[in-house]
Amino acid sequence: MFIIWNVYSYKKLIFTTIHTWLKRYVYFLGLSGVALIVAWLPGVISSLVNGTTLSLIGVYTTNITYVLDMGIVSVLCFVTMYMLRKGEPLGTLILACILKLCICVGIMIIPQTICQIASGTEIPLPALITKGLSFVILGGFAFYFNHKMYRELEPKMVGIENIIKD
Repeated sequence: MFIIWNVYSYKKLIFTTIHTWLKRYVYFLGLSGVALIVAWLPGVISSLVNGTTLSLIGVYTTNITYVLDMGIVSVLCFVTMYMLRKGEPLGTLILACILKLCICVGIMIIPQTICQIASGTEIPLPALITKGLSFVILGGFAFYFNHKMYRELEPKMVGIENIIKD
């Protein structure tokens, strides 16, 4: 019974901490989900309309990037948004994973773009903005939100360690 109470209070602790920033996290997740769709959907639609392959294949990305971003990560952002609004603790855990994913992507886009430009690959300015700069900006916001989330959780976690030990 004591263990069940600890798990419940731990879940309540995480949700209470997240709740103070809930609107910001929800906006971030919504923006991230929409940004992923906006970044890749125009290329997919134009290739479907023209009956050709994607123009940047082999130069910038692969088909799997489109599938992962639009079919999995953007959907996961919207599902996590829903879970956070409903107060589900799993939403908080998925949020932490999404924030770390966005941070990694935001960091890796910079050397990727530098290497592509150094190799002589011509990247149109709209593609550079939608597929480069937007992900770097999202990565910066993810870093900020990740830092805020763990900074708010840390002092409260010190007190919970003593409860768990007993």
